[in-house]
Amino acid sequence: MRLPARTLRRAITIAIVTMAFLAGVAALSLVGLTSVLHRASVRSTTAVESVRLAEEVQRDILLHDRVRDPVTRAHIATGLRERLAQAHARITSPDQRKALDAASRTIADYLAADDAPVRVREEVAAKHVAAFADLEALVAVNLDDARRAYATVERYDSLADVIGIGVSGAVVVSAAFVVWWLNARALRPLSGLERAMRRFGHGEIEERASEEGPAELAAMARCFNEMATSIARQRRERQTLIAGVAHDLRNPLAVLRMSADLAQPEGEPLDISRAGKAFGAVRRQVSRLERMVGDLLDTASVEAGNVCLHVASTDLRALVLEVAEHYRRTTTKHVIDVDVPDSEVRLECDAMRIEQVVSNLVSNAIKYSPDGRRVALSVVPSDHEITLKVRDDGIGMSEEDAAKAFEPFRRSAALRDKVAGSGLGLFVVRRLVEAHGGRVEVQTSSGSGSTFVVQLPR
Repeated sequence: MRLPARTLRRAITIAIVTMAFLAGVAALSLVGLTSVLHRASVRSTTAVESVRLAEEVQRDILLHDRVRDPVTRAHIATGLRERLAQAHARITSPDQRKALDAASRTIADYLAADDAPVRVREEVAAKHVAAFADLEALVAVNLDDARRAYATVERYDSLADVIGIGVSGAVVVSAAFVVWWLNARALRPLSGLERAMRRFGHGEIEERASEEGPAELAAMARCFNEMATSIARQRRERQTLIAGVAHDLRNPLAVLRMSADLAQPEGEPLDISRAGKAFGAVRRQVSRLERMVGDLLDTASVEAGNVCLHVASTDLRALVLEVAEHYRRTTTKHVIDVDVPDSEVRLECDAMRIEQVVSNLVSNAIKYSPDGRRVALSVVPSDHEITLKVRDDGIGMSEEDAAKAFEPFRRSAALRDKVAGSGLGLFVVRRLVEAHGGRVEVQTSSGSGSTFVVQLPR
């Protein structure tokens, strides 16, 4: 099963979002780790400071026990209380508080026993030992808390290393995948498209690009292939036109040459009857050449967008009758019927161009109808538009030929050698009708004649 083409924009967006997500994870992890490490560092520093204060209190208790001067002992006792207060300010855990409270009580008991009126040496000594023991417990608690803080620092430092290595690896892998994908799925099809365009520009008109890769590049390749196919088709059509025009010119030129030979016989006087026939043939062939040249000029003008309409109110009924009468005079082998309203049918149009449309359709109907067949013209007006129909009882067209009837240089291959023409008349008809804001279509089937329907806005 073929997966749907991924767009280049989507792929780049996914890559950027992935990179941003990884960067965000790394940043949040670093922020969290920094916060944890900061708290652990504070705990460790506080524990070390508490150990220092506990050791200073132990030192002061030893000095207090050895000094006999009351003033000095009082000063040492004051320092003890201050250091205990500082130690209370650095409490970071319940265990530290419990140990410090116990040490504070024993030290207070020691100082109270030392200040009693009747000194009991054994009681003071016991209080001194208890205070030392509680201070040792406080030091142990602080050291244990410092070790836990250090272990936390070590653990999160290792975690930071893992996250850093993991995120860095993910970024490297993602970047490598993006580079590989761009080369395999984007740059390679783009290079193929560039090569196909260069070869096509150098004359290899059958060159086509591979429609692969991201959706945007596949669409570009598809558009190029469609354009190349259209250009190649137009080139073949023009080659066919040149061959067809050359073929169609050959017969009139042969007739003209033969007529010229008849008009100037060697050694014989020019007979009036023979001259009349020769000049009649010349006139017919010149008219035929003029029609072919006119079709070519009209096609060139239409394709260049140089159709200039001189719009004025025109009686379409009179115009159709005039065209029908003209063809009645030029052909005696076909019956031309006209069905038009009794009154005028006013239309805002370029009368000369609409007459050209009607004339081309009637001429086409006569050309593709066997002798003796009927050609019918009708005009049906309505409030907003006018419908003109030209029907013949001729050979008709196949479904394939009908679909391409209004394209330039299109002629049935079976009739190309039997019926003269350039294949431009219906193309000119369609463009002139569209220039007036109308539309034209053909209703036909092989062997059953054709009906061309022109609808023009009033």
